[in-house]
Amino acid sequence: MKYFNKIYLAVAFIVTCNTSICQWSTKSITLPLVRAINGNLSGILDTIFNAEKKCDYYNDSLLLGLSIRTNSEDIESFSIQFETQNSKEVMLELEPLAYFKHNKHLCLIYYSLPALLFIKTDNSEVFFYNYYDETKINGKDTSKIITIYHMEDDSFSQWVYYYSKSKFHFYNHYSYCN
Repeated sequence: MKYFNKIYLAVAFIVTCNTSICQWSTKSITLPLVRAINGNLSGILDTIFNAEKKCDYYNDSLLLGLSIRTNSEDIESFSIQFETQNSKEVMLELEPLAYFKHNKHLCLIYYSLPALLFIKTDNSEVFFYNYYDETKINGKDTSKIITIYHMEDDSFSQWVYYYSKSKFHFYNHYSYCN
């Protein structure tokens, strides 16, 4: 009887594996490395990471996204939203334009890459991340598919600055920090 149970479990496992669909795939994105040319940016990054160190979610691999929105009428003025996050999947899925490192923290830039702040280097890096691939279930009978949603903790901080007249101006800070 024990022998029959082992065979039954092995066959059931093989059938399940062959009929299952993994909803997660791996993607890659190649990003150019940039260098910050505005010295004040480093001070702002230091301030943000020093404040984040007091939070429960802080770790040495905390990521920072810089969402830079420029004004088409005035290329020397723009807003920057700095947002901390622990999930590489969340940050890379948003398709950043470039990256740089600040004290071992990966910083990703979105929307705009102002020449007043950054200069591209000759280096780039390929980043790999997992993403939810809905195309793997299209055309299948979804009533038989168990969907597993991957939830990310979004209890991190946002810092908003405006850059105008060659200076950063603090606007606001939102945080879910303890």
